[in-house]
Amino acid sequence: MRTSFQGGPAAAKPTARSVTTRLCLYLFRLPPTLFFATYSCQVLAATVNSNIEEMIWAIFGSALLSIITMVIVFIKVKRPIWQRALLALAMPLLVFPASVACSMLSSKAVSDIRQWQSQRENERIKAQNERDWLKNFLRNAACEGEHARFEKELASHRHEQISKQRTLEECIIPKASVADLRLLLADLQSNNQDEAAYCAYLNPVLISLDTSLMEVFVEQHLSLTCKSQAYPSEQFDYTAEHRPPSWWDVFARKPHPPAGRLLPALRYLQAHDVDLKRIVAGHSLLLLAVEDSNAAAIQFALDLGMNPNDPLYQWDTLSPAEIWVLQRFSSQYGASYSIAERNSIQARLGDMTPAQAEAMAGKLHKKVNLDMLANGGADLLAYLVNSGASIRKLNRGGSLIFGNTPMSPELLAVLNKLSDTQLAAFICPEVDEYERDYPLYANAISSANKPLIALLKKRKMPETCPAKEK
Repeated sequence: MRTSFQGGPAAAKPTARSVTTRLCLYLFRLPPTLFFATYSCQVLAATVNSNIEEMIWAIFGSALLSIITMVIVFIKVKRPIWQRALLALAMPLLVFPASVACSMLSSKAVSDIRQWQSQRENERIKAQNERDWLKNFLRNAACEGEHARFEKELASHRHEQISKQRTLEECIIPKASVADLRLLLADLQSNNQDEAAYCAYLNPVLISLDTSLMEVFVEQHLSLTCKSQAYPSEQFDYTAEHRPPSWWDVFARKPHPPAGRLLPALRYLQAHDVDLKRIVAGHSLLLLAVEDSNAAAIQFALDLGMNPNDPLYQWDTLSPAEIWVLQRFSSQYGASYSIAERNSIQARLGDMTPAQAEAMAGKLHKKVNLDMLANGGADLLAYLVNSGASIRKLNRGGSLIFGNTPMSPELLAVLNKLSDTQLAAFICPEVDEYERDYPLYANAISSANKPLIALLKKRKMPETCPAKEK
């Protein structure tokens, strides 16, 4: 019979229940261990910017943790060696994905916290700068209309240029303070050798349309035409004497200015030798006015003698006359002009010639979708056909209608009104400038355009086109 040493307890053989309890205890202690271990790995990757590198760190740390867990389980669990080996080998199935997930989640949490802290700090700095700005002596003197104090602050030379610029835009222009503007302009010219430096002050004055402030620049014999800020140079290919002028920028602001302010400003510019008829890279006063749906400015430009079909409207842009036609047949057209304005402008522009209609049709596929137009573009197509556009040129290279074009009932009706000769020419248009042809019937079949296919089949049109003319 087995006996124990005297004075000590008998050695107890571990039971299945005690082993299960120990294993559960180890597994219960594992999640906190994983969290703190992977978080410490994340500290190593604190300066890593790439998500891929963070993933590499997470995989490396998780693999190392998996190995450590395997060793601990193999040593600590009191089971036969083959069971311990299987249990140890099974540990990475739990530890590795949990560790990687915990590491990436902690990484995202750290990143979000830093981003939040950075955003809060930026907001705090911005708010503090705004509070400091509201206490700025130069600003307060201008906004409160204290000209003598403004002059004294300007003469102190302790204010940066950015503060002077902001004072101009926030205080001097809204108050139309001519005296303060004179001082500000004189200060700028005395401290800057660049002849175009005054443009920084002229541009916001032009946008304000205040002719009394413009007079300050005229007194100094300064040109009222500077470089545009809304139409930057990289968008245009022009020489120094042919560049987008700064007075165009008024049309870049929404909503567009009322005629009661815009027209006097334009007349003032015209009276001081500003070329209002300038066309640069297909842009002009007339085109900007039409794009802005500004009826008063359109009438003013036409009164200047500007031609809405001038050949200088190029660069693949629509001419003012072409934009006007689109507006006439746009679903938004009715809200842009009053009936009187619409009738007056249309009477002055007139209808398109066949050549103009063909030229416009060749640009449409790059400028507009038919679903932007009333009745799916049916009214526009009917207008171009009635204007005398050559049918084969009208859809040149599929410029107006492709085989996959959504077909409204009204658009199908317009096509159905074409004669057999016209319809055959329309579905087999000329090739485009890149020698590409777009046979409408064949493309409709490949696109499964059932309404168009049904119409062409009903009209017994050929599915293939003859050799294209080049």
